[in-house]
Amino acid sequence: MQNLITTLGGTPTQEKLGLPLPDYPEDMFKAMTDTMTRQEFELKKGEEDIIVEKAEVICYFMLIQKAQKAGGIFLGSVEPLSLNMKDEENMAEWVKTNSPGIMSQLWPKIQSAVVFATSPHLSPLPTQLQ
Repeated sequence: MQNLITTLGGTPTQEKLGLPLPDYPEDMFKAMTDTMTRQEFELKKGEEDIIVEKAEVICYFMLIQKAQKAGGIFLGSVEPLSLNMKDEENMAEWVKTNSPGIMSQLWPKIQSAVVFATSPHLSPLPTQLQ
């Protein structure tokens, strides 16, 4: 890929673009951060991980399609892009496969925190979590 970029007059970079993730309204985000347990944050992070992995697969897929349509010098990028896409597919599959086990480990702690937070001697959960 670096050779292709250089041949086209560009300069390869190690910079990362990043992908957009769901953006919560400010009041909702504050309520979430004020009330979520560490385990709930871990589950939320897992959701974001699978979104990113799947989005990366689609980005590579589209780049491969464009390279094939453009032909010529761009055909040399198909193999490395395909390898990267396969890596992202494997990571997405790992997250999907391991999510039930992660959920099983975290869920009892989340339930305990909810039960503790809703005990009569403590203040009730905020309305948005009930």
